[in-house]
Parts: sequence; C-alpha cells; structure tokens
Amino acid sequence: MNCVRRFTVGLLAACCFLLLNTGVSYGVFESPVSQMYSHAHRDDSWMVSLQTMTSSADGVRHGDSKLSNATVLEHFNHSPTSMQMTMTMLDVMKAVTDKTTVMVTVPYILHNMTMETPSGDSHSHSPNGIGDITVSALYTTYRDDTEEFFWITGISLPSGSIDETDDEGNRLSYPMQLGSGTVDLHTGFTLKHRNDTTNFGVNVLGTFRTGMSKNGYRLGDKFEASVWAGRSLFLSFRGTMKLGFSGWSNIHGEDESLDPVHSGINSHHRHTDALNTTQTGGYRSDFSLGLNHAIGGINVGLEAGIPVIQHYPGYVLNQTWWATLGVSAGF
Repeated sequence: MNCVRRFTVGLLAACCFLLLNTGVSYGVFESPVSQMYSHAHRDDSWMVSLQTMTSSADGVRHGDSKLSNATVLEHFNHSPTSMQMTMTMLDVMKAVTDKTTVMVTVPYILHNMTMETPSGDSHSHSPNGIGDITVSALYTTYRDDTEEFFWITGISLPSGSIDETDDEGNRLSYPMQLGSGTVDLHTGFTLKHRNDTTNFGVNVLGTFRTGMSKNGYRLGDKFEASVWAGRSLFLSFRGTMKLGFSGWSNIHGEDESLDPVHSGINSHHRHTDALNTTQTGGYRSDFSLGLNHAIGGINVGLEAGIPVIQHYPGYVLNQTWWATLGVSAGF
C-alpha cells in the first residue's frame, strides 16, 4: 500500500511538472482517461477501450471528520479498516450517423473490505463479478473545428448482483453489492473546446433509479459534474487535470435480510447509524492529474486523484485515493 501511495504522489508531481511545459498538438486522446462521455464519434467510426480504476478507502468518516478505529468500535461490533475497489470496464463506441454515437459499457467489479472487531480479530469480504451494463446514445447538436456539444441519454440494466454474501451466507451491505438492482436512467451533456495545444471540457450527468430492487430498496439518485483541461506537452504526450463533484441521495426502502450484527451494528441500533438508509447520502469532490500518450493508432492514459472534500451524514468509508489506467483504439 505504501508503494502504491508513493507511486501516486510521484505521478501527481510528474504531471504538475509536465503541465508547466509547452508543446504542440499531436492528436492524442484529449480528455482525462477516467472521464466518461468525453467525446462523440462521426463518419461511421468506432472505438474500443479498456480501463481499470482502483480506489482505496481507509477507516470510517462521519460528517466532515474521519473517526479513529477505537471510536467506531465504541458504538459498533465491527469497524471497516480498509477497502479497495477495482473496476475494469470494456467500452465500445460506434457512430451510427454523423451526429449519433452508440456506446456500450460492461464493467467487472472487485471489492475487498477488511473488518476488525473489539477483540482485535479481523476478517475480509471479496465479492466480484459483472456490474450493471450501460447502453448510451450521444447526440451531437453542434460541432466545428474548435467546439463540440452533445446530449447524453442512457440506461443501465440490473445485471450486477445484489445478493452477494460472506462465507457464512450473510447478505453483505449495500456498498459491497455489484449492482443497483434497478433499471437506471442516465442523462446529461458534454461541452468541449480546443485549439492547437489546449483543450477544455465540461460534463454534467444525472443518474435516476426506477422502481424498487427485488430486495426491497432503491439506491439514491446521483448527480455528477466535472470540468477538465488538457495541454500538449512533447512528442505525443498530453497532460490533463480535472475537478469533479458527485452527490447522491439516500437509499429508499430497506433490505430486511441485512443482519445488524454482521453489518457492524449493535442489535438495538437496527434502524439507526450505518443501517439507517436515511443517512446514506452525501457528496464528494476530487482533483486529479493525468498523462496520455499516443502510440500509433492506440492511446494510453494514466490518471490519479484524491478527494478534496468529503461529507457524509452517516458512517461511510473514508476515501483516500484512486487511479485509472486505460487503453483505447479507434477505427
């Protein structure tokens, strides 16, 4: 873990240095590699990309403060000490007309959470599998040599499991499941501007849950917004930076099969604290730096980020860092 953190800090420092340099444009993939819905296609072109995002959480956060492990164990039977989430996504984009691009995203998710008890014992859970598959349409309403604007409309299917359990057969809590359990609607827009060496972009996206899952709950709606900039450096390298914001509402309903003891709650706290779905909302803002490189017709991107603001009314894992590595090829 320390090696990963040192690598992430080193990457951020290197990108800061590179962004101070000037250069010329070489047509490298312009947006941060983690940015979804960053571009549309035209003229019957298509693209395949594969990216892996790893995020890490350390301990528990309540409100604006991180809690010590001892404080958490004063109130709960278990305390999460760490969690890593790795999501690998396969994206296929195809321009069906000069203005309309269709995009299919298939994610594979791996969670790994470590818990500790007051006696010092620890155990972990590692559910993994296919997440919710998303099909989207991007419709471009304006495009010229320097600017582009397109609308985003999408739907995600409940292909990710919401029945993940531990080794004893107990249902894992909401964040450890692989999908939402509902059909979700996605809508938003992307606006981009570029010149010979520099580009800017803005993306806004809303996710709206429909119906209730088979386990009696519906995840909260989600709002995301990001603004990014990129600059040509040297050879075919491009540096990027991004500021992102995400906010989500509370869970509606409740999975009655969740065991309060397994979830780390004292039994008399059955409908409060971490299992209280009215305290599952929150918001977070991240800052990231990245580096893209063109190798022939293939683009490789690396990006790393850290939270700058985190606020959770309930008891939520404290996010520490994330990093994304991606490869894409256009045809």
